Amino acid sequence: AVVCDCLPLTTSVDFNETIFKIAGDRLKVKQNSPEDLESKLQYALSLSKAEMEDLAAEIKKYVLQNHTLEILANRLKLEM
Repeated sequence: AVVCDCLPLTTSVDFNETIFKIAGDRLKVKQNSPEDLESKLQYALSLSKAEMEDLAAEIKKYVLQNHTLEILANRLKLEM
């Protein structure tokens, strides 16, 4: 989703180091909370096109710089 310039809404703690580092709690949904999901969707939909594009671009840039398959392969190589 991130490389397609979409804003990811998620409950996954796996994104703490990436998405939440940039977006804070704005895109983090509390588990089992339809109310929080509604709130985060309202937030995302309330962004102007420029704000949405800027936030998506910032997240995408971070992910592409730190979480590509090439980077993963290099990290695995170092572990072997």
